[in-house]
Amino acid sequence: MDEIRDQMAVSNEISEAIARPALGIEVDDDELLEELQQLEQEELDSKLVGVDVPSQRVPTVADRRITSFPLVRLL
Repeated sequence: MDEIRDQMAVSNEISEAIARPALGIEVDDDELLEELQQLEQEELDSKLVGVDVPSQRVPTVADRRITSFPLVRLL
């Protein structure tokens, strides 16, 4: 029975140690989120380094509405 109590005491000590911040360092959630976003952006940038960007200009959308279509005769 004493062995079980000793194991429970060790278990409680481990749980308390895990729950406490390391060496009294407080964690700032906003700072962690900002760091995560920077890391994600760096990862995305590294993935896009070798991507070819098309050099041709993409046509723009017509300024006016097309109201009629040419007739196509089916044979």
